[in-house]
Amino acid sequence: MDVANVFFLIGSLLSILAVIRDRKILRGYSLIGSLVTFLGMFLCLIYFIQIALPFSIASSFITSLYWLIVTVYVTYNKIRRG
Repeated sequence: MDVANVFFLIGSLLSILAVIRDRKILRGYSLIGSLVTFLGMFLCLIYFIQIALPFSIASSFITSLYWLIVTVYVTYNKIRRG
């Protein structure tokens, strides 16, 4: 499980760097896709907390937080644009 979380963490960090460089990238993100990804990562985080895997908890927390921020941002833009 830790190996998969390394890949999730690397992917999230690369996405974070891309968003920092150009926030307009998020305009193409799907609200439903972002929400489902966040929920999936959040459920994984809860599982890792229950079985006490510290590295997995840390990496899943970062990934879950990223997808939460993306979901909130996409939702905000969708509501603002109408």
